[in-house]
Amino acid sequence: MANRSFRGLNQPTTLDLGDLGNPQTPRPPRRQRNGLFWGGLSVLIIVCLIVSAGGIYLYNNLPAEPTTPTNDTPYVPAPQPGGNDGEQQNVPQIPPAGAEKQTITVCLFYFGPYFSVLQAAVADNSNRPYILNVLPLGFTDLDGNVLISDDEGDQARWMQDGTCDIILTTSDTLRLNPQMGKWITDVGVSDGADKTRALLVGRVGCPGKPIARFNDLEGCVIAVSPNAAGQFQVLSVMSAAGMSPNSVTWLTGEYDTSGMWHDFSVEDACQAFADGKSDAVAGWIPCIDEGIGDPSQSQILVNSTWLRNLKDIIVVSHKANAEKPDAVFWFLVDWFGGLKVQQENLKAAGEAIASWTFTFNGIEYNTNDWTYVFPESAENDMHLWLDTYGLASLDSNLLLANQTDILDKRFVDFGAIWAYGGVPLGTLNDVADLRETKYLGQLATYVTQHPELRPRSGTTLPNTSYTPFQVLPSAALDGSQLVNLPTAFELNCVSQLSYKAGEDFLRPNTPDYDNLVVCSKSLQQLMAQTQNVVILITGSAAGWCQYSEEYVREFALQRATNIQFALIQGAGIPAPLISVYARVGTLSCDPAINQADRYVRIEVKINPGSLR
Repeated sequence: MANRSFRGLNQPTTLDLGDLGNPQTPRPPRRQRNGLFWGGLSVLIIVCLIVSAGGIYLYNNLPAEPTTPTNDTPYVPAPQPGGNDGEQQNVPQIPPAGAEKQTITVCLFYFGPYFSVLQAAVADNSNRPYILNVLPLGFTDLDGNVLISDDEGDQARWMQDGTCDIILTTSDTLRLNPQMGKWITDVGVSDGADKTRALLVGRVGCPGKPIARFNDLEGCVIAVSPNAAGQFQVLSVMSAAGMSPNSVTWLTGEYDTSGMWHDFSVEDACQAFADGKSDAVAGWIPCIDEGIGDPSQSQILVNSTWLRNLKDIIVVSHKANAEKPDAVFWFLVDWFGGLKVQQENLKAAGEAIASWTFTFNGIEYNTNDWTYVFPESAENDMHLWLDTYGLASLDSNLLLANQTDILDKRFVDFGAIWAYGGVPLGTLNDVADLRETKYLGQLATYVTQHPELRPRSGTTLPNTSYTPFQVLPSAALDGSQLVNLPTAFELNCVSQLSYKAGEDFLRPNTPDYDNLVVCSKSLQQLMAQTQNVVILITGSAAGWCQYSEEYVREFALQRATNIQFALIQGAGIPAPLISVYARVGTLSCDPAINQADRYVRIEVKINPGSLR
């Protein structure tokens, strides 16, 4: 899947790119991507007097407790004056004929879920109320020379100086670099596109060590593109598992023959793994599946199919938000219009993307090797991109904009993960400063006037897994059903707990109890942002020869339920996500064997439906 081209509004456009890239610096392209339980939804009742001179109507806000909001959940508008979160607002006027149009420059990486932008770029629309430019980050010529830089520092600088008005990236990147701008809509959630892969047996940092689950990476070398989605994914699990970020060796780049240091792109990280320089690698498709050497010698330890906390977003620069708000709104209309075409006719969308060309210094480039979308296989190529990604619909975003506390928690949690990894965060006074919902408020009005922006009934996106909020199971699963499911990772801090004979619970306000609560806070952050994983607490008791199996099982269950209570009450993890299981130890009168069977283990299990 790949495609390189830029058409501006109606014809090829040469951009004044300044220092956007050094054509003499060969480097493969990369996508430096950086991404919810329904809390108590308050009911907002707006009482308005009905006056004879105008029609002012009373609308109820969102339902108090929608149990399973999905991408198909219709947004119920609540038209209001003003500009508060989630409220409808006046739609910008289309500039009169002959008026000067503002230009919106969109910067994006080669990542299929972002390509609705390219559909807009090739559209022959002389009535568009703005001019659209596209900068393909990491774009190279046929000799591998980088034409448009994808350096993180450049991205942040361009979003500040006006080179880029909009960038498509991930939520964690915006929290890392708040100077880039503000969230204006979700693109979607990774559902298999991002993975962490490891050897079956270590060979570099942990030679000869079997690697069966994430915790086994301790002591190993892992290759990542620094501050990218792959590293964020690894840090998310390490934090939740109670591991130290220093328990692995991070391979983030290398020196070239002239002694210059180069940070890894995701392709570089995959190549380092394939070359035997690391025990594990974190990245995204296609290289995480295709560029890693012999796949029979490695396995997937983390998959965004179940660890679904990588949220891609659209960010508007502070400058464009202040100076070009109308043009930003019309860009979003084009964005959701592109998603509508993808939903109704993916073949047509793919063919448009495959036709996109990019002009640099007067030379027009095809972009198929950048987008991985080719004319002869456009629909199939788009499926390869989108089958592992849940795109966020317009209605989902309208719902999300009404629940800004969900967005705020996301940014708080993601900031905590970067801070845990020792990555410096940009200065931020309030996480609320990271979002701008006025454009979705305008869209809520616009879509009532132009319902054709919504996809045709009966059509669906290739992947419908995105939900605006976390969807919890109705009740915890039976622990016995989870025992044999694959384990993603264990909570390391539980191994610090010690049980004596006859001890079946941890008392609150004791060092062990408090340590467990503190340790599991990161687990709570992960569980709040993810889907398709559950917690299994296994309580084990000694099978002492003088007691019946039934008595021992009950004792083991008490240990497990005590820890379950601590996670619910102390760490705030929702009860439906926690199951318990009682293990009976080996029947023996040997004190050493008995003591080895007195423990509690906390595992994060993967739901069978997300194993792909």
